[in-house]
Amino acid sequence: MKCRNSIVEQVVRQYQGAEKYVDLCIYNPLLTSGNRVLHLTYPKASVKYQNPEEVAIEVKTNQVGQLLTFNLLIFSDVYYSRLLNNVQVQVSSVQQVDVNLTLGQESQV
Repeated sequence: MKCRNSIVEQVVRQYQGAEKYVDLCIYNPLLTSGNRVLHLTYPKASVKYQNPEEVAIEVKTNQVGQLLTFNLLIFSDVYYSRLLNNVQVQVSSVQQVDVNLTLGQESQV
């Protein structure tokens, strides 16, 4: 299912380490009332409920410097008859840097 000409009502931007699996938590009040059907436009991601108003999306991030963009579509029923919300998710992959120093150690420049 492709998302064409649909209004994006919420944009979620995340900055995560490159090439690792992450859980992105998204809060949306439309998730609470009734049985909602969730659909991701990115087939390599999975979505699950954390609590009645929050979902977690598990996805593997891209290589450093690449942007992964997909949509979380919230429908009112299993027939996809009415789109309630369109959430665009953007995940920027960044290089992680670890800095380890001993307490009291002077820098060596």
